[in-house]
Amino acid sequence: MSLFLKWLGASLLCALPFWLVIDLATPKQTTEGLSLAGPISRVEERFGAVASATRRLFTAQVSQNPIGDSFYASDPAHLAARDRYLKSLFTPVRGNHTFQTVEQGRPVAYEIRGLTLVGPRAKPVEDAARLLGIEATLMYRYRAEAHRRILENEATASWTPGVPSGLDGFLLVRQGGQWSARDLVGR
Repeated sequence: MSLFLKWLGASLLCALPFWLVIDLATPKQTTEGLSLAGPISRVEERFGAVASATRRLFTAQVSQNPIGDSFYASDPAHLAARDRYLKSLFTPVRGNHTFQTVEQGRPVAYEIRGLTLVGPRAKPVEDAARLLGIEATLMYRYRAEAHRRILENEATASWTPGVPSGLDGFLLVRQGGQWSARDLVGR
């Protein structure tokens, strides 16, 4: 590549931030003419929006122990254990999910619409748990648009917002190098 093309490319890259600032600070036309306060507020709005989005992005990805927790959250064994647990708990039916539980000694089924997972969020491992060989604990919560009870020999109940009571979430615990799931009730 010729020296001129390298110089031209470097010059364009160096000038790019200045063009961006000039574009952001360009005043809007108003009915009274050019506004003096417009450019500053427009720049502040755009940079404020970028800063807010960046803060949300990094807050969502950064944990108390970023190296260990992010490693455990992306561990393929963790993901396989999570998926096995979810398949044992929920059955997909016509775009929704069904969930079987026992209430007052009787089996009860729920249909859940818009079921999603929130997490994982790392939970600190206490010293007593470390003595038992627990290396990490990740918490997931359920979120849903609505749920309804599936009744036998009766009309199906109406939709209620959220997830069924008692279906809060679950913990994935790594103990001795193996992941296992535990129900999360009222934590």
